[in-house]
Amino acid sequence: MISYRPPNPSIPTDFEQIWSEKNTKRQKNSFKLKWATPKEDIHHFEIICDIDGVGLNPVHVKGGRRTAEIIGLEAGTRYNCSISAVLRNGQISDRAKCIAYTAPGSPLNMVQTKASTNGLYLRWMPASGGQSSGGQSYVIRYRSIQETGTNKQDSDNAETQTIQLTQKSGSDKPAREESQVLLDNAEETASDSRYEKITTVQDKYNLENLVPGTNYEIRIFAIAHDYPSLPLELEQATKPGKPGEVTIEKTLFAELISLSWGESEGNVTGYEIEYGRDDNTTRQPLKSSASNCTIDNILPGVNYSYKVYAVSNGKRGDPSHFIAATDPEEVHDLTWDTSSNTLTWERPDGDVDSYDVTVQTGTDIKPYHTTTCSQTLQDVKKGEPYVFSVVAISNGKASKKVSKNQTIAPGTPEFEKEKTSVTSTSVTLHWTLPGGKVKQYALHHQPVDEDMNLVTRWWNKKTDTVKTRCKTLENLTPGIKYRFEVFAEVDGARDEKGDVIEVVTAPSKPVVNYEASTNSFKLSWNRINEPSVDKITVAYTQGDIRPQRQTIKDVSVTSWSINNLQPGTPYQAEVFFHCGDKASSCGLIDITTDPVPPETFYTTSVSTSTANIEWSKPNGQYDHMVVTFNDLTSKKTSEKQIKELKHRCTNLHPASWYRLSVVTVKGSKRSAIKSYDFCTAPLPPKDISINPQAHTANIQWGYPNKRRDDGIRFEIKYWEVDSNGCEKTVFSETLQTTLESLTPGSQYLVQVRAVFHGTKNEAFKGKSFITEPPSVTDVHVEGFTNYADVSWRPPVQGTVKGYDVAFWPADNPSAKRKTKVKAPADRGSIEGLKRGTKYIVVVKSVVEGLKNQGADEKAFYTVPSQPSMGNIDTSPVSITLKWSRKKDEPNVTEAIVTYWQPGSTQQTKRVSTRDPQQLLIYPLKPNTCIEGYVELVCGDKTSNKTHWSATTGMALKGMM
Repeated sequence: MISYRPPNPSIPTDFEQIWSEKNTKRQKNSFKLKWATPKEDIHHFEIICDIDGVGLNPVHVKGGRRTAEIIGLEAGTRYNCSISAVLRNGQISDRAKCIAYTAPGSPLNMVQTKASTNGLYLRWMPASGGQSSGGQSYVIRYRSIQETGTNKQDSDNAETQTIQLTQKSGSDKPAREESQVLLDNAEETASDSRYEKITTVQDKYNLENLVPGTNYEIRIFAIAHDYPSLPLELEQATKPGKPGEVTIEKTLFAELISLSWGESEGNVTGYEIEYGRDDNTTRQPLKSSASNCTIDNILPGVNYSYKVYAVSNGKRGDPSHFIAATDPEEVHDLTWDTSSNTLTWERPDGDVDSYDVTVQTGTDIKPYHTTTCSQTLQDVKKGEPYVFSVVAISNGKASKKVSKNQTIAPGTPEFEKEKTSVTSTSVTLHWTLPGGKVKQYALHHQPVDEDMNLVTRWWNKKTDTVKTRCKTLENLTPGIKYRFEVFAEVDGARDEKGDVIEVVTAPSKPVVNYEASTNSFKLSWNRINEPSVDKITVAYTQGDIRPQRQTIKDVSVTSWSINNLQPGTPYQAEVFFHCGDKASSCGLIDITTDPVPPETFYTTSVSTSTANIEWSKPNGQYDHMVVTFNDLTSKKTSEKQIKELKHRCTNLHPASWYRLSVVTVKGSKRSAIKSYDFCTAPLPPKDISINPQAHTANIQWGYPNKRRDDGIRFEIKYWEVDSNGCEKTVFSETLQTTLESLTPGSQYLVQVRAVFHGTKNEAFKGKSFITEPPSVTDVHVEGFTNYADVSWRPPVQGTVKGYDVAFWPADNPSAKRKTKVKAPADRGSIEGLKRGTKYIVVVKSVVEGLKNQGADEKAFYTVPSQPSMGNIDTSPVSITLKWSRKKDEPNVTEAIVTYWQPGSTQQTKRVSTRDPQQLLIYPLKPNTCIEGYVELVCGDKTSNKTHWSATTGMALKGMM
């Protein structure tokens, strides 16, 4: 069976690349294809693009589409494209083919641009793409966009120039013609005939024959396979042309200068002008929109360098250079100094090399040349008219001439000081005749006050015109220094300084008051308003004594005190105001100082009922004294007028307070009150008793009606009788005290006095006592058979007349005995002791029958008697010893038996006296001689040895 196969679909027609009409639509990584759709019902289209046989993945497009954009391609590359139609049953048509190109990459940023007057040098980064067949080149389009009216380009007459520089040979002409058509079509709406066009294969180009000072719009396209890229756009301007020759024109002012120059070639928006001294054009440039300029602040007489630049589009062209010097300025303040005959002037602004000076009097003209601003003239005639002229010279140019008419002043008159007369309100002056012509004199006078400012001094300055050489000035102020200055004048000319004299008018009389005290008086006076008063003198005297003077330099002082005067004494004082050698006085003033009370009071004697009070003589003078006596307890008062310097008070009470007040009287003046408080003596103490110890003593006494707060206390003085030591004093508020730090064994004397607020009753209670003697130390006792030796260390401090050595048996204290030893001995013996007995001994210091208390007891032992040997019983193997001791030696405690046999060591046995006095020595060898001795022990003492010997019996039969 034959199956039916439908025919393949039709081939798509009009398959080609689509270009946008706008250059901005060119894509370097994609292109757009179009085709005509077959009549069949197409499911989809399959498009394949390859580069020289290297294909890409097929692209499927829906059947209803007639265009497709292929993306992800390489820039500036040729692609072989084919398309086929695919039915729904999968049948596919033959492929239609076309060639498509991607646009190359745009040129990258500019690397370098350089402008000249008629050209622009351009250099850019190469564009990407175009490495495949077809090569790469660049098209440069440019046009002027200068907006100045004179240089607008006519867009209708612009010529288009094309320079074709091919990169490869053998390019086919039809392709180039086609690319030219494509470029023209693509650029049809993006450019017009105003653009110039240049083609190059390099990444740099130098545009030439451009208009100076003109701004250009430049567009650079990359061309690959005859297809253009998007443009690199920029604006660049050429430098303006150099201005024409610069000329300078003078102005009416030395500090101004006017410049003009020829216009520059090409477009110019303005000009900048730099200028400075010589060739140093460092000042801020000036700007001008025209071809001329006026410059101010120009210094006269200076060489200046000027540079003019044309400016267009923010760029300056090459400058035109010009150097010229300004005229010097005329001098200022031409002045004549009469005192030194010197012509001076102020240096003009700018540079000055020297000055030409001419001096004319009548027809006589003298020239001078100087480099300074002064000229001293010789042989100038006083009182004659002169004409002085000065011209400044700089860089060979002369300034305007400045002239001055000057009449030379006559000489200066001098005051005749010896003829000057002065009163308190007027001054008469005389002066000499000066040299030269004189028509009149000017006499200035003004008060001289350092506190006045310049305005006040000028305001107070007065001038009198005098035809003669004498003038009296009246209505002046007293005590004021005046300054007078006289000038000689002729035709208004006079010296700058005249002769000066200063004269002080006599001061006014001071008005003085005073205040007196005991040792001084104070003078006060009216404030001085006369500035020429230069000092004040205060004088004072007493009686016929020569006056004393004190000078006060500070005239603002209005008071002065005179010190160290005698109280109650009349004085005379006087105050003077001085103006130079002139003085005024207030007249003598009588002043009496105040009297003073006595300075010192003292009590010459005081008891329980009377007191004698004396005082020192008051300083200065007085007539008498008033004494007031007050009992401060009963408040009773009495008054008495006396001249003596003492007062006796009677019928007083013991231990009571009183007050004595003294006032010194001189005429009607009374001194201040001087008071003296004193108290009477208290009653003496009674019934003193003393309890002495070794280093202390407790003392008690009695006093009638003693109260705790009655103000009475007691002074206890004591001293060691037989010593050169000083007297000691203690105080007590109560009726007892304890004396400490006494010397043991010493005799003391003590006195107790009653004291009321420092006032003592000379009557006292006294008593002597002896302190306990000091104790001995280091007592040492050595007992023997029936005696003992005792030694001790005597006391280091205190007094000892002897020692009592007391001793007794330890078990019988009632049998105490003693022996006496005189000092300074430090040992003694005790005799009549019993043997074998324990004794107690005490050594006490003795002085005047007193013994020290609390001495230490010392024990010792006597040597016991020898034991008496009894029968010695022997046997072949033992020996029994027996002995006895005296019964009246109670403190023997044991017996020591020591024995030995030939060839053996010594042995010792102890037997208590409480046991039978015998010892069995066992076992021994028969027929052996044994020797030994027996001793008795009492404390640390041992009796003499009692020796014995014995022989054991013969051995019995049976013992062998």
